[in-house]
Amino acid sequence: IELDPKSAHAYMERGTLVADRDPAAALADVAKAVELDPKKSAAWRWLGLLRLKADDMKGALEAYDRSIELDPKDAMSFEGRAAARDALGDYEGTIADAERFHELLPERLVDPTLARAWVKRAITRSNAGDHAGALLDWTRAVEVGPRDPETWFGRGKEGAVAIQAGSVPDADAAPLVERSMADLSRAIGLAPSMSDAFYTRGLLCEVKGDKAGAIADYERFLELVPKDELAPSVREKLAALKGKP
Repeated sequence: IELDPKSAHAYMERGTLVADRDPAAALADVAKAVELDPKKSAAWRWLGLLRLKADDMKGALEAYDRSIELDPKDAMSFEGRAAARDALGDYEGTIADAERFHELLPERLVDPTLARAWVKRAITRSNAGDHAGALLDWTRAVEVGPRDPETWFGRGKEGAVAIQAGSVPDADAAPLVERSMADLSRAIGLAPSMSDAFYTRGLLCEVKGDKAGAIADYERFLELVPKDELAPSVREKLAALKGKP
């Protein structure tokens, strides 16, 4: 840099080398590199990353926009922009960028923290009565967050809601019941104290006609949350189930 103060490459090299130990200095160097050579996609991507780390989400979004404009096949820029959009509450934009990242690098998983974008849209669709769309979004959330019990619970519960709403064709109902119960079991395996998963699985056991399974799940629900607002109705369900021949 002393020999050639207009070398964008030199500023980039120094910036990336000190990024971990001195983020502020790295940000200054990469910003200088972009100023000197604004047509380098990688420099804009690095600027986006450093701004993300500095919690400058709008600045990161602008940098990633420029990187993608220069190189529309730069997968890492789409992932970074998805993170910026997520932080800014743009869930539709987050999903679009995460899906583009996956198209460009199908062997790489999207950052699991972005699962919340699919979760947000799944809930919105479910509230609007679009259970089929919600199930698709829950499936994407499960794919990017397979260790998160909430994603498995969300898909399992959505299946139960769709069945109870009568929005599932008869031919698809039984397979959806089975998958939803498997999802809830997976959630329970990851979070054994998830009371809502036991309650929802109990409901599906009733749909299946599995009285013993329903009783076991309802009893476990009451063990976990005996004072929950649903507890009185669960006790009524148990009494009815135990009273059936």
